[in-house]
Amino acid sequence: MIRLLSFTLIVNPLIKLSKILPALIVLSLFLSPLSAAEKWQYQAVLTQGMSLTDENNFYGDSQDSPSFEFTEISASGSYQFHRSSRLSGQALYRHAGAIEDISVDYLVLDTQYYSSEQALYGFRLGRYKLPFGLYNETRDVAFARQAVLLPQSLYSDSQRDLRIAADGLLLYASMFSQYGQWDIDLSYGKLNLDNISGYPGFPKGGSFSDEYAAVGRILFESFDGSFRAAISVINATVNYQFDLRDFDETLDQGMAQLDALIQQLNPGVETLPITIPTGGDIEEQQIIASFEYSWEKITFSTEYRLTFTKTLFPSVTIPTLVDPMDPTAGLTTFSQEIPNLDLDGEAYYLQGKYIFNPQWSAYLRWDVVYDNKDDKNGDGVLNTPNYSVYAKDFTVGGIWNINPQIMLAAELHQIKGTQWLSTIDNPDPFDTKEKWKLFVMTLSYRF
Repeated sequence: MIRLLSFTLIVNPLIKLSKILPALIVLSLFLSPLSAAEKWQYQAVLTQGMSLTDENNFYGDSQDSPSFEFTEISASGSYQFHRSSRLSGQALYRHAGAIEDISVDYLVLDTQYYSSEQALYGFRLGRYKLPFGLYNETRDVAFARQAVLLPQSLYSDSQRDLRIAADGLLLYASMFSQYGQWDIDLSYGKLNLDNISGYPGFPKGGSFSDEYAAVGRILFESFDGSFRAAISVINATVNYQFDLRDFDETLDQGMAQLDALIQQLNPGVETLPITIPTGGDIEEQQIIASFEYSWEKITFSTEYRLTFTKTLFPSVTIPTLVDPMDPTAGLTTFSQEIPNLDLDGEAYYLQGKYIFNPQWSAYLRWDVVYDNKDDKNGDGVLNTPNYSVYAKDFTVGGIWNINPQIMLAAELHQIKGTQWLSTIDNPDPFDTKEKWKLFVMTLSYRF
């Protein structure tokens, strides 16, 4: 029955996910021979963080005085109602600076429809974590993170909503050889973009719609877990609507002055519009190569990403005066081209971690990102500082597992550039500084 319903969903895209998923779960509960077993697993994690910077703000007003505006509370669980099917999910409260929300982090029906000693095949239906890189699927689990902050070049917190999860279908396969395990993930779903924080080059106040992402990954892991390597591909399309006057400060000021002049000379005459709505599509492709190797007490990891971003914004019609010398002559229009992006970005990091014992570990990381690898210094950037399109970060940190339930972690960053700095906590990019230091600490408790 589970296979029949999943096949119906795949071949009939008009059936809404929100209607199919509850029905699938209920039917499986009644039909499952293991429904009485009630195989529950659950966990909750509380993380409180502190951040301190000498310049700029990170997770709240952190400049020169500590900010405690980072809190994560997650409750996750799973219920295996059939020998091959499991329902799992996580609710997440997250307060990170100016962003505070409660969300369903993931909620999936996971079904393995074929399993043998050589391979297994299955699908996940619902809200799933995007399967790319080495750490995206575990980035919201404090005890599974490799550091306080994951490398921001690839796992930016300020651009988290763009790459965290999707609502749709994920197909997966695992194949076992004498050397290790091959995992293949293919997914397509709708992104959940609650805010636009961190997306470079776009004004605040806009809105996203029709946001979809196709993600594929091939990952190999040795049987002893000492070696992992992966190739990930992401293809995302997002429609973005915004007010052109928010995008171009000079245009906004000029139209406001013209409008005031028109009203002064001829009260009641047609006025300039308060907003100039426009929009278009953002297309982004990413290719990520990932590598991790562990030898005795040392773990080395690195990932490299190429990003290809294009915007497709049509020209917009803007009202103006028929005769600039005579504001009473009325209005006409002219066509204004919207500057489009066509960028090839680059990001990578190198990290080494040393595990002294089960309680103590330390790590070093060099983390780099460029929005445009052909203009790494940002010389061609308009309406924003040149250093807002790159970031170079040297990090040293440590983790103390006080006991199996409590973990204390801290790290110090020396940063040049603000590419992954939140635009919500730092609304005016010209108030930021290129060189800045960041200290972050988290205390986590699981139960």
